[in-house]
Amino acid sequence: MLQELKAILSCLAQPAFILENGKLLFFNDAAQRHGVSRLPEEITEAAQAQGQQTFAIAGTQWAATVHCLAAYQLVLLQAQQSEPTQEESQILSAAARALRRPLQKMFLTASQLFPYLEDLDDAQIQAGTSSLNRSMYQMLRALGNLSELTYTSTPRMQKTRTECNHFFESLAQRARPLLESTGRQLDFQCQQKRFYADLDNAAVERAVLNLLSNAITHTPRGGVITLQVAKEGNFCRICVRNESTPLDPDVLANLFQRYAQTGTLGQIGAGFGLAIAQNVARAHHGTVLAQLGEPGGLLVVMTLEAASRSWTETTVRSPKMQLDSFGGHDPYLIELADVLPDSQFDTRDL
Repeated sequence: MLQELKAILSCLAQPAFILENGKLLFFNDAAQRHGVSRLPEEITEAAQAQGQQTFAIAGTQWAATVHCLAAYQLVLLQAQQSEPTQEESQILSAAARALRRPLQKMFLTASQLFPYLEDLDDAQIQAGTSSLNRSMYQMLRALGNLSELTYTSTPRMQKTRTECNHFFESLAQRARPLLESTGRQLDFQCQQKRFYADLDNAAVERAVLNLLSNAITHTPRGGVITLQVAKEGNFCRICVRNESTPLDPDVLANLFQRYAQTGTLGQIGAGFGLAIAQNVARAHHGTVLAQLGEPGGLLVVMTLEAASRSWTETTVRSPKMQLDSFGGHDPYLIELADVLPDSQFDTRDL
């Protein structure tokens, strides 16, 4: 069993350790890269506690999660993102407000101009308007990401008792044709037995769309992206797996850092999506972990705390179409704007 555990932990992007009765048996390459492999005292203390705890090593705050398996203790570390200071948050908030008004004016002007351009029935003009419309959706996403940075703590969630099976099935049905337009296929898998969770539907929807957007950037055309949902213990487990060539371990280690860009499509919103998903998971008492897939590709697992009871009067069976702060714009097009083709933004179809 020890050799199998070592092989699994070697694929992880975050530092991971195996202990037995307080003795450090193994640490992966990620631990060595982050400089935490030579500090067994903190690791040993972490392994003696169940659940999560936080400690500092070399100026970095780490959240340690312990899993007991037979005689071994598996310790996984996740670097805690530094939150913006109040002053930084105020600056970012002011920048978001400053950008919001001209972007609103752009949408208003475009909505008045597009009908006249459509009447011209010129293929080149139609292609140009679709490209312009997509660029505005990309700016919406970038502005939403900028607003996300203004949080100085875990954002508040408006949670509602939700039937997870139907919620994620509806999400997959809505996202599938959009992924197909990029040349990728979406394989949705969900357990048959119903289960529930107290979710902020809009936030979870946005988080999963960001995971799918990230998967598209790492999946070649013709590839398959798998979205798998199941209840495991007290958590809803959401897995997004994609087919691709193996990622550089250094790239994998920085996936959840704000501002980090790993895609190759030149996305305006790159570098925020996975960090946003991580914020949403934390607000639902869960985590987001990434590891290299087999034989290649990437596996991202998000866990959300499931509901202890199966039903209340406020049950929501499917995700509602949320309006963004500008009103009326499809959140699926916003969150996937960086990876969708211009044809999805044809003004005659919106």
